[in-house]
Amino acid sequence: MTMPWRPSSSPLKIFPGDPLLLEFKASLLRDIRQVEQAAECLRDAFRIQRVSRDVPGAVRTLIITAQVLDQAGQPQEAAGLCLTALDLLDSSIDPTRNLLRVVIQNYAGFLCHAGKALAALQALRTAEPLLAGGDPFFQLRLEWLFGNIAARLDDESAELRLENVRQKLAEGGLFHEATLATLDLARYYVRRQDPRAAPAALSIAPLLESLGINRDAREAELLAQLAMADADVESLISELYTAIMARPMARRVA
Repeated sequence: MTMPWRPSSSPLKIFPGDPLLLEFKASLLRDIRQVEQAAECLRDAFRIQRVSRDVPGAVRTLIITAQVLDQAGQPQEAAGLCLTALDLLDSSIDPTRNLLRVVIQNYAGFLCHAGKALAALQALRTAEPLLAGGDPFFQLRLEWLFGNIAARLDDESAELRLENVRQKLAEGGLFHEATLATLDLARYYVRRQDPRAAPAALSIAPLLESLGINRDAREAELLAQLAMADADVESLISELYTAIMARPMARRVA
């Protein structure tokens, strides 16, 4: 009798000596919301890269680990990892400054998430000469970050910045990023008690269709609740943002 095939071990049991496989495992763990286990995999990858003197790989792993910590609600710790990454970089390792730009941008973003928008703005201003020369997508993400910082500081320029960013992202076919930028705008309206908050959030419906998110998905349910007159706009927008951010398509180092 032919026996059914069964894996000999857990599908997440991956050879521990390959940093790329550990990063892959960490990505899988993030997808199933096992954030602490994902961070542990990345720490193992970082240790291996340091021993093998793979500095660019170690910096990349630090960036991904910081993003995991930020996702777990630890943006201050995430910012600290970016400072560690900066200590590892020099012109011989990163001659094009691509890694440096990404680390600085992430550092400022984590500070903003930690409620330190003014410190984030100061970091970007201080590093302005180092941030020049990034590709168009990097510059757009930087513009997006400036919009979010302005929103946190209750600066009226946030509305125009975020509106421009979400439009450019959508025009470039970056529908997932455009969805998040739209919700950033909606959250800015919430903070200002602006009645446009709910309509702005509801405007992501076509973007969700472009992303292939089913009508019975949690995001669609939240939108339906948001359309109700007595909806708790602030909490629904926050939950909607978290749900979309957690989707695998949000995973980028830059």
